[in-house]
Amino acid sequence: MPFFYFLMYLLLCMVIGLAGRKQPLGFNGLFLLSFFLSPVVGIILLILLSTFKAEHSQSK
Repeated sequence: MPFFYFLMYLLLCMVIGLAGRKQPLGFNGLFLLSFFLSPVVGIILLILLSTFKAEHSQSK
């Protein structure tokens, strides 16, 4: 059963990495942050980066 939880954790980290592949940190950065810190931290960072990117592109 612990193996199942680890696989789900890993899958969630991979999904966060895939969602952020066009962000400045890219797949590797968001995946590693999500894996070592927490997927919750990865999601928050992904939201903040996408909001910052949208605001930055509108100001140009």
